Amino acid sequence: MKKRFVISAGIAGLIGLWFYYRDKKYPLTKGYYLMNKFSVPDKVVTLSNVKLVNKLLSKEGLPKTPDDITREIRYIKTEDKESIPLSIYKLKDMNSNIPCLIYFHGGGFFFKDEAYMHRLVCEYVKKAKCMVVFVHYRTSDEYPFPTPFKDCCNAIEYIWENAKQLNVNKKKIALGGDSAGGALTGSCTLWCRDETDIKPCFQMLIYPVTDLRMQTESMKKYSDCPLWNSSLTKKMWKFYLRNGIKGKKEYISPILAKRFSKLPPAYIETAQYDCIHDEGIDYAKSLKSAGVKVQLEDIKSVFHGYDVFLNTEITKKMIEKRAQALYSAFYDKDID
Repeated sequence: MKKRFVISAGIAGLIGLWFYYRDKKYPLTKGYYLMNKFSVPDKVVTLSNVKLVNKLLSKEGLPKTPDDITREIRYIKTEDKESIPLSIYKLKDMNSNIPCLIYFHGGGFFFKDEAYMHRLVCEYVKKAKCMVVFVHYRTSDEYPFPTPFKDCCNAIEYIWENAKQLNVNKKKIALGGDSAGGALTGSCTLWCRDETDIKPCFQMLIYPVTDLRMQTESMKKYSDCPLWNSSLTKKMWKFYLRNGIKGKKEYISPILAKRFSKLPPAYIETAQYDCIHDEGIDYAKSLKSAGVKVQLEDIKSVFHGYDVFLNTEITKKMIEKRAQALYSAFYDKDID
């Protein structure tokens, strides 16, 4: 009995020391107490495991929309003659001249979208008074680069070419995304500038991936940070680029663009305890140095993907900031 007590006390003490260490290393803001206690090991992220998770996500279905928002599913043709769905959200009373955010979700390029992401974009619909086109691009567990990128480009082309039918104002089309979706946002914005006549009015990058070189200080420092870390980032690039790098590198890693001029204004958000933190800061600097207007929000005491918890104070605050940035891009200027 005494021996069992000593062993139990020892284990409890070790757990306590571990919690103390993690609290000191990653002191997170209110609402995230347990999230700093653990780090996801890259060994659990295999292609077979990712495919299993994606099957479960596909079965989950989309969440119910708020009463004042409609959702329409449209299927569009892709460059390789396949089809992908778009989830189109808008307020029920918005029927003409609608501003539009085309949104690319995160998930390391390899995970499909989750329910909370749809709830999140519905907040943008309500608060920014816009349509959101949520792009269900094909993910890298089955389709490595360039397929996810090209799917996003095809979605942009579809919205642009069908703007009249969708009642979308072509002068008020923005691109946005989180994490890997931030990389797709940056790359698609460059693609619009360099290869099309499409002119997005704004870009919104939430804790974005921007640099495949993985040489920033935050990438070296945060190998065990909460939820996402540098080991997972390395695995992400391995999956995404397993067929090699084809075409322009900036369509993979937007910070590798040769120039950043003549791009739309940007909202860029970074998280303090995030291995990708410095990539977002560096991309903001690159845009600013080229004369692009940038609103940079560097959020303290949070981690990559913190807004998966929609009801925390910091998530609510940042949803308001994102929505205000979108609203300003859509409505502060006199755009017909």
